[in-house]
Amino acid sequence: MGLRSSFPVPENEPERLKSLFDLGLQDSTGSPEFDAVASLAADVLECPIALFSLLGEDEQWFKAKCGLDTEMSPRQVAFCNYTILGRDPLIVNDAREDDRFKENPLVCGDPKVVFYAGAPLSIDGVHNLGTLCVIDTQPRQMTALQMKRLHSLARTAEGLLRAYTSRQQAERARERETEKARELARTASLLEQVTKLSGVGGWELELEPRALTWTNETKRIHDVALDFEPKLDQAIEFYGPDARPVITAAVEEAMKSGSSWDLELPMVTAEGRDIWVRAVGSPTYKNGSMVSLIGAFQDITERRRNETRIRESEAAAHARSQELRTILDTMEEGVSVFDAASNLIVWNQKYIDIFDKTPGEVRAGVPLRRLLEFEKTRGDFPGDIDAHLGNLYHQLGQGRSVECQFRTTSGKIINSTHAPLPGGGWVGTHSDVTAQVLEAERIEYASRHDPLTGLPNRLAFNARLDAIKTKRNPKNQSLVLMMLDLDNFKDANDSFGHLAGDALLACAARRLRDCARKSDLVARLGGDEFAIVIECDQSETYELAEEIALSVIQRMQRPFEIDGNITAIGVSIGVHASPADDFEVDTIMRNADSALYRVKNQGRGGYEFYDQEPAPRAFAAR
Repeated sequence: MGLRSSFPVPENEPERLKSLFDLGLQDSTGSPEFDAVASLAADVLECPIALFSLLGEDEQWFKAKCGLDTEMSPRQVAFCNYTILGRDPLIVNDAREDDRFKENPLVCGDPKVVFYAGAPLSIDGVHNLGTLCVIDTQPRQMTALQMKRLHSLARTAEGLLRAYTSRQQAERARERETEKARELARTASLLEQVTKLSGVGGWELELEPRALTWTNETKRIHDVALDFEPKLDQAIEFYGPDARPVITAAVEEAMKSGSSWDLELPMVTAEGRDIWVRAVGSPTYKNGSMVSLIGAFQDITERRRNETRIRESEAAAHARSQELRTILDTMEEGVSVFDAASNLIVWNQKYIDIFDKTPGEVRAGVPLRRLLEFEKTRGDFPGDIDAHLGNLYHQLGQGRSVECQFRTTSGKIINSTHAPLPGGGWVGTHSDVTAQVLEAERIEYASRHDPLTGLPNRLAFNARLDAIKTKRNPKNQSLVLMMLDLDNFKDANDSFGHLAGDALLACAARRLRDCARKSDLVARLGGDEFAIVIECDQSETYELAEEIALSVIQRMQRPFEIDGNITAIGVSIGVHASPADDFEVDTIMRNADSALYRVKNQGRGGYEFYDQEPAPRAFAAR
């Protein structure tokens, strides 16, 4: 019997594929973080091949790989098709005896897969986007410890996917700003779009059982208390008499046909205020069945008033008036309008505030180049002004919008979108996105650091070694790797308890960090195992390594006071030095570990350099 012409797919395959393509990882290039996970999986599970795979409709992409050259394979032959069917790992001890795989080309031919172990990867617990798997050309049996490690590595990989999702969300927010900017052909249209961004509430109507939920912002718009529990009939009664049939019909039609609505209607709040609101809603589905209606709710009273003022102003005169400037200054985003000669003609106060413009800097007719020169002087524009302007004018001349992101000296992160106007010139919108970007960076930081000690974790340690190996290092540069084990830590941990043990590890980590230079990497690899990565000139290799090793030993020999208890531990250190432009990660780690074990066998509490000569150099602090 030949290879099957089909392969199993999850029940939620359409939704799964949509989640995958929304994430946008399948066509992206590799990254050190994902490569480090694959390399770590191969090392920890002792397999020659490890893959971080994503399963598309017809292909399987390898976001990261170790021990395999190809970038993708046909999905029809992928073992991972079976892994993504559930949340538990798939273990194939010998594919040659498994009816599902024994005639698979990957088993019969290269790379001659025999053993396979894969864990599904998901960022939402519902859609399995791919797998983290290891492969061997020999049959194997997974131990309980290896299963636990595979599970932990899979969770680390999912953490990286979530960090990538946060960055994607920030990117999509910038894309939405671009779409809005394209619609701003006139100043009045620009104002209408920008003002829609403020005061948005949310709501959800669960269908079975029927339950309505409002966010705090929605309750504020209705002038009700935060503990108010709305009912659907009550929500409809807030609308004006003529508006109630409209919103009722929209809700009923959505539940009947799955349609969405976007309405602007009058309503009266609980305190008797007459306002206008924008009500947006659409259904949500689970397993093909409608489960709820969700939407947004926004007070647009001020916007409606602003539109009235703008119409009155345009009827009186086409020139921009002081009233128009007042309206612009109520916007949540900065607005700047430049004419065909690149001179500023319209702006609002938010534009000045976002960029921290100095008095007199912004004025009618000032060229964009001059504004950038002011920013350059303050250190808020890091790029080349000529290159920036050249790209801006070229893109606008092609009718395309241009996006930029700046980090100011005050720590702000600003997104700017420039959209061309008919007849020349352009409109700029500027948003402070500091919170969104810093949150994405925080998530990424957490994925690379040990939560107990705050030190870089094994993932960051492997990434650092890989980065050193791939960069162009000077011929006279050395790489020093120190592997460290705390002596007598288990006795202290057993005597005083795990909480005290955790506190002891945190104190020991601080002492280690104080012994190294700022440029050195001090990492916790797990348990009481640590490592130090040093880059230095070859002329100072042994002197610097000895200095740091002695400092570590002396500091670790000092007593620790933990929760009123005095305890003493020590440290054993294995050291390996090699040229920074010629080393193998596995070799230097193995050599450093070998030196460490010799120290332990000789009584602990010292350090030793690895050397291939019969009489290795050894140093100890006694």
